[in-house]
Amino acid sequence: MPAGQSALGLVGEPEEFGGVTTNLLSEESHRINAQTIAAAGGYII
Repeated sequence: MPAGQSALGLVGEPEEFGGVTTNLLSEESHRINAQTIAAAGGYII
């Protein structure tokens, strides 16, 4: 997706999603289930 089409004018980089992934795989998030985490950068079709 071009940066001009996102809400913030930015395109996410793969390393920016590492923190979310690490958190979801940790014991701290043991109560999170059946959730959808959108990595759309504010872009809605």
